[in-house]
Amino acid sequence: MMSLGAYPGPLFGAFRHLAVYTSDQVAVQRYQAMRSVNEAKRAMAVNALSDITWTFFLSVVGLALFGYLSL
Repeated sequence: MMSLGAYPGPLFGAFRHLAVYTSDQVAVQRYQAMRSVNEAKRAMAVNALSDITWTFFLSVVGLALFGYLSL
């Protein structure tokens, strides 16, 4: 039997972000406000990259705090 281990967290995060990028009213209105499809694609890409960036940095801060407080 296969153990999922640490996979449920990232899988949940991927599905959560998929829902935000495709069905969130604010995100959809932002994309519809663009003048062209290319601008909407660029806005989605910038949003995704910035989301990945701040998630990474918050994860590093959390791991650093965990390491510090575990001493």
